[in-house]
Amino acid sequence: MNALSSAKKGLLSVSTATLALTLTACASDPQSDAPEAEGAANAATQSEDANGRCNESDNLLTNTDFATVDDWIYTQHAGERSFTVSNENAELEMTRIAGEPWMMLRQKVSLPPGNEGTLRLTADLKGAVQTEPPVHGLPHISGLYLQSGSRGDQANSAKHQPNSGSWDWQRVSVTVPRAPGSTYARAGFIHQGGGSLWARNPSLVLMECAESG
Repeated sequence: MNALSSAKKGLLSVSTATLALTLTACASDPQSDAPEAEGAANAATQSEDANGRCNESDNLLTNTDFATVDDWIYTQHAGERSFTVSNENAELEMTRIAGEPWMMLRQKVSLPPGNEGTLRLTADLKGAVQTEPPVHGLPHISGLYLQSGSRGDQANSAKHQPNSGSWDWQRVSVTVPRAPGSTYARAGFIHQGGGSLWARNPSLVLMECAESG
């Protein structure tokens, strides 16, 4: 696995597949806003859910193999860099190396016009997320991160299972309702435990479902 190293102006590079990430320190919590690159909305397909027929967008994320310099933005709580990020064979590895409580790797994605719908973020995750010894006072969990618009307090931050301990590759999904008036979403990964989190094949879709009657 080739670790990303810090470079000037917050860019990181990886030797096997170049991945640049902007390092932004923020002194509040992992729900805070940060400037990020924008993705584009695409055409819709149809799917079914428990409530009826849904129109489902194409994948709104770009660079889903983590191979280019754009789109994915690295942020952490504050202080010295506390996580490494590397990419090999389109599999992302995030590993704690110091004491800051959390990091996120996200995209800011433009949403199509409208006010309705549900956002669904899905990815394959593998974890060796250590909960002992404690390294901070927050829950030692890691996984998917999904936020609609600016409401970070309503984000889904690794609220899924599994999200701690050790597990092999599993397909994991989280959803949040589209915030009224929101024109963008923030989607990606959060690492808030010890050890490592791996991710591959991420997908973000906007679902608009008609109630069955």
